[in-house]
Amino acid sequence: MLKGGIPVSESKILVDVNNLKKHFSKGKDMRGRDTAVLKAVDGVSFQIRQGETFGLVGESGSGKSTVGRCLLRLYDYTAGEVSFDGQPLGKLGEKGLKPFRRRIQSIFQDPYSSLNPSLNVLELISEPMKIHGIYQGDERKEAVAALLERVGLKREHLYRYSHEFSGGQRQRISIARALSVRPEFVVCDEPISALDVSVQAQVVNMLEDLQSEFGLTYLFIAHDLSMVRHISDRIGVMYGGRLVEVAESDELYDNPLHPYTKALLSSILETDPQKVSQRIQLDGYAGAGNSGGQAELREVSPGHYVALD
Repeated sequence: MLKGGIPVSESKILVDVNNLKKHFSKGKDMRGRDTAVLKAVDGVSFQIRQGETFGLVGESGSGKSTVGRCLLRLYDYTAGEVSFDGQPLGKLGEKGLKPFRRRIQSIFQDPYSSLNPSLNVLELISEPMKIHGIYQGDERKEAVAALLERVGLKREHLYRYSHEFSGGQRQRISIARALSVRPEFVVCDEPISALDVSVQAQVVNMLEDLQSEFGLTYLFIAHDLSMVRHISDRIGVMYGGRLVEVAESDELYDNPLHPYTKALLSSILETDPQKVSQRIQLDGYAGAGNSGGQAELREVSPGHYVALD
């Protein structure tokens, strides 16, 4: 696929995730030792090229949002590494991370809780600019107004508060805030799941337009499989904290190979009665998430990888 006239397959690797693990303690004994551990992410590896949209799908609890938070360094890793533009991020402190926090931004799932209700729109969007020293005074205000208009809102909204907007409008404000520092990479963590169906396609189309306009790279995390197919160049399927299949978008949907991927795709609601297929049920599948450690992915065809569980 072409992004900005350059085949994504030939662009540089911007994000490199290598054997990433994030475990959470579920309890401690009297000596402070872990009595149980939740392996939310247990050996995940993938790469995202500049200009690409990499979709990450899986049911709730599969670990996909935890991966996103690790990429943002909102979580410290248990093991493994995330590199951005060749720089490992895992051991950097806040001072070392600050330049990367400008280059890596996020759009979260719930626009109702991700926007500070005590700030107006001008303050919400300009706050990251202040932190990173972008623009000053009236120039900053004009930049915010231009961003608002770019995401489909109006200059007159500058002094309104988030509770005065619909869910779709709030998410547009969140997108404008993420773009305010001119990032290169955006983690989109289920950015449309809290929105009305009628608004979802509008937001996804806008994200695609913004990607072309600003040269953005996306990690698009979602459970809406039909929307992920629309926006993604490649898709990774997570199950039990591990990646079980990675392929180009159309290839994954047309030729799913892993049992979990097949089950996931069979759950998509099909409106065409000629295409309705029987939903696949998995009963205690003993694959990813139970054996522990990094899943070994085998390339079964060019660019199509499947776990060898």
